[in-house]
Amino acid sequence: MTAMLRCVKVLMITLGLSCCAMSLPAQTAPPPMAPEDISAEIIKCDPNSCQVSDRLIGSMASLPGCLVDLESGDGEKLMRQVDNFRKPGTHLQPSGEVKVMYHSWLDQTRASSAKILGFLTGNLDRNDRLEVKSTMLPGVSCLPEDLDYGKIAAAFKGRPQSEIDRYGIVMNVMVYEVSGAIYNNSSRKTDIDWPCYALAGGKSFLYKSGQESSKCFLMAVYAPIPFCIDLNTLSETPPSKGKSTNISVLTAGLPDYNQKSTDFSAVLESGEVINKLLNTYVASHKPKVSIADAPRAVVAPEVK
Repeated sequence: MTAMLRCVKVLMITLGLSCCAMSLPAQTAPPPMAPEDISAEIIKCDPNSCQVSDRLIGSMASLPGCLVDLESGDGEKLMRQVDNFRKPGTHLQPSGEVKVMYHSWLDQTRASSAKILGFLTGNLDRNDRLEVKSTMLPGVSCLPEDLDYGKIAAAFKGRPQSEIDRYGIVMNVMVYEVSGAIYNNSSRKTDIDWPCYALAGGKSFLYKSGQESSKCFLMAVYAPIPFCIDLNTLSETPPSKGKSTNISVLTAGLPDYNQKSTDFSAVLESGEVINKLLNTYVASHKPKVSIADAPRAVVAPEVK
């Protein structure tokens, strides 16, 4: 009798748990995550960088020192070439070198996730592969001390902070050539002249479907306007004033920060010091346009 009651109890508990399980709402599978945009891997730039129109490649020499609108459009930023803040008589510098920055094989999902590869992915099928190569080409830059920070501060004096945050000054321009070729997948090896690569232990092959396509992208490294204004304030601080709260973020990058006799007006004479200050500033302020890598201000030999 006791054993029968025990069996009845177990049966009732089992039925109760089954009813509870049936009454619970069905768990829906989470939606698949969107593929990550790998554009930042293909074109590697500084956090204080932005893409500008490739139509300006022929006039790169006029870009260093000019104003860039960081809130103009989604892909490309507007360059105001008439507003240039380079000091008269300064010379442009060469920047960068011919260097392969990215080389990879991408399937349809990964290739389509990269917005920057839109010109290559139109004819890419599910079983195809895209060979992508990104090459950095030489560009131009101006030295940090070649910018007129006093002129920049005067141009934005009295402007609302939202407008000041909207702009930057171009310091360096780099060109990336992105090229790609589509390879079709086949389960058998055929006798053709196009390059062929074996996959999966030789069970499938990739055949180049045509010639490479390429496109050049223009990237500009900029100094934020708030940084330029703060740097001008710093340059006007005499040695006797010592520390100042409104420039503490910038002076944190100076090795002799604790010396009250430091003449901060000398910062505009040293590109190395400005470079350190720019690194400190960008590290403390989230940039408007974020790509990859650490910030830098390019200092290169002068163009003869």
